[in-house]
Amino acid sequence: MSIPKKICYILPRYDSDDHTHFAHLHDFLVVAAKNANIFLLVESAAGIKKTALKKSLGVKEVYIQERPRGLGRCWENFMTLIKIRRQGYRNFYVHYSFMSAINASLVAMIFGGKVFYWNCGLPWQYKRPFWRRLYERMAYKMISHLVTGTRLLAAGYAEHYGLNIERVMVMPNWISVGQFLPSPQRVGELKKELGILPACSDTAVSGRPRDKVLLFAHRLSPRKGAYWLSAVLGEVKHPNIKLIIIGDGPERLNLEKELAQEISENRVIFLGWIPNREMVDYYGLADVFLMPSEEEGFPRVLLEAMAAGLPFVAYDVGGVKEITPSAFSSNILPAGDIKQFASAVDKILSWDKYELTKWQTVAALWVSRFETKKVVKKFLSFFS
Repeated sequence: MSIPKKICYILPRYDSDDHTHFAHLHDFLVVAAKNANIFLLVESAAGIKKTALKKSLGVKEVYIQERPRGLGRCWENFMTLIKIRRQGYRNFYVHYSFMSAINASLVAMIFGGKVFYWNCGLPWQYKRPFWRRLYERMAYKMISHLVTGTRLLAAGYAEHYGLNIERVMVMPNWISVGQFLPSPQRVGELKKELGILPACSDTAVSGRPRDKVLLFAHRLSPRKGAYWLSAVLGEVKHPNIKLIIIGDGPERLNLEKELAQEISENRVIFLGWIPNREMVDYYGLADVFLMPSEEEGFPRVLLEAMAAGLPFVAYDVGGVKEITPSAFSSNILPAGDIKQFASAVDKILSWDKYELTKWQTVAALWVSRFETKKVVKKFLSFFS
């Protein structure tokens, strides 16, 4: 009988109502904990205690940091990592936190061990303060291995941070596919709540065909292309369009000003953040998912859309083409090209049932490779 691998997994935060990709980490840890001895260190947790979190995820042990900020938080993190190392945990896996990456690396240097640090994006494209860039480079130099989502991203990190490519490991994002099958009943309820004319409506009575729904679900920031939404909406030719915007951020006020008339006519609906576990039925009520991002790493929203059977149009940034089937390449367009983007949206809206079903069949087969259990197996292979 093999001895379970001992891994200290470090999360920047935990929130059972998380609206970000962090929500997928919960399922991941549940599966991983069945196959490894996991000590979970959480830098910040909302609305849950240690005992409840340990029971919920099935991990061996949990520590939730108490100090919220400053040097005290950093020191608590460092001392906790030393205690965890003394309990025999030699492998540290850090999700995004530079603080924990540096502290875990120091602990590994002193007491022995390895540090695996996950980061997935295009951070080198954006100007950041000098101290921030210095902090990042120090972390990348100290860790044992960087883990990122695709081969092209791995090459990008190696080039921009001077890393030996052999120190960069590739592990895709994951999704619990069965959790992204929309409920027809709940989808119908949401359409009624949002004033969306369903397919079964009698157009002779209503006076118009059913609404076609475009969905954007992301942070409302320049990086995520939120400021393109107004232009895209203006270029889409199909009638009876409703745009649902899920998320919040610095671009919201500008968008609300630009789309004031459409909002007053209920053609654009802002919903703010929605917990990730509730997103499945919003995918279910939409006809096209929009992702006009200027920067992405491994956008899990595309996995969610594919699992839910929702066609998407996206800009060709980061790992987008690597994580989608080649059959969908016509829906992945040069960043910033509004006309092509809108044209691709119109094309999808014109599909008949056969074309939609064909797309959904390809998507379902493709996304199955990112099932949580399969990616956990890849994750565990990192540790000796």
